[in-house]
Amino acid sequence: MNEEIQKIIISEGNSKIKDSSAYDYLNFLTKTELFRVLSLYRLSMDDVIEAYVLENKSKKQLIKYITENLDKIMEINFKYIKNRDLDILKKILPKIIEKDFDITEDNMSFTLFTYLKRLYLSKFEVEDERIKMFMPKEFCEAFLKILENQKITKENKKMTDIFDYICALTNTYGIIDLDNLHRLFKKDMYDIDKEEFIKILNSLNIIHDEINMFEYDSTYIICTIDFIDEQNAVNFYEKQTGNYKEYTKEELALIKNGTFIRKSSHFKEFTDYINSKFELTNKDIDDIIDMLVMEYVLTASVNEENANENFLEDANEMFDLSDEEIEEMRKITSQIYEDYPKWIKRGAI
Repeated sequence: MNEEIQKIIISEGNSKIKDSSAYDYLNFLTKTELFRVLSLYRLSMDDVIEAYVLENKSKKQLIKYITENLDKIMEINFKYIKNRDLDILKKILPKIIEKDFDITEDNMSFTLFTYLKRLYLSKFEVEDERIKMFMPKEFCEAFLKILENQKITKENKKMTDIFDYICALTNTYGIIDLDNLHRLFKKDMYDIDKEEFIKILNSLNIIHDEINMFEYDSTYIICTIDFIDEQNAVNFYEKQTGNYKEYTKEELALIKNGTFIRKSSHFKEFTDYINSKFELTNKDIDDIIDMLVMEYVLTASVNEENANENFLEDANEMFDLSDEEIEEMRKITSQIYEDYPKWIKRGAI
């Protein structure tokens, strides 16, 4: 994970981290970056006039507004941290305040790093293989105060549940229109009205890498990140056939985390074949499933030709096997895909 984080920081430009107050830190940001700090807060606003006024403030006025409303802004931002990252955040904040924090494999998750970076709540710098992180003391103290508030942490847990379920739905259907996503969501989760649901989707689309959302024919289509290109997503959506096959909440969770394919009639055939060639631990097999099988299944959901090409290339890098043996693995994997919900068939197998 550290190497991936380093690449992102360097590719987007190293921040020259300086010890500064919240005001000085915000002044260091561009106006566009200041709006990113405010992005979730603006989406949560019910007052259209206030939102419009905020949109037209100068950079100096924006900085003043953020510093004066910091607790409220950070409270909204906090809701969208993945709940499983809260323990990490609680541990690192005091160290950041003491200016004694470098990112390591053990003290940061990629989802938390992405969240902090996308909202410009922290700055990062790579120096001599060390990843330094800076967050203004005022931001840290606001987060620590919120972490002690049980009501807000319960709201955070609810938002993580909502996001996980939305991701489970998009993993199952690949791409889905707003009305059907909202209908299926309400069936098993929370009765949230459509306007609030759209706000949540927009917020999640800003800070997490697991869904995309596009306007389409007076509504929205929501899809997995496998559809990076909007036109590709629209074309695929228009080719989908049939009614949405409905799954239980438990089944959707199994589909999202890859457990569903382990029930495939061909899954045991795949693991038996791998075990006949190598001495592998359960962890080794889990990694192979994630990197080869799930990758194949998700890519094949959009383009089977690409899935086959990628599988052969990746498998050849991973294993010292003959072309015939690699091809046999690919054939079994393609049969696992046949047992998986088809995006083109709206979740039918």
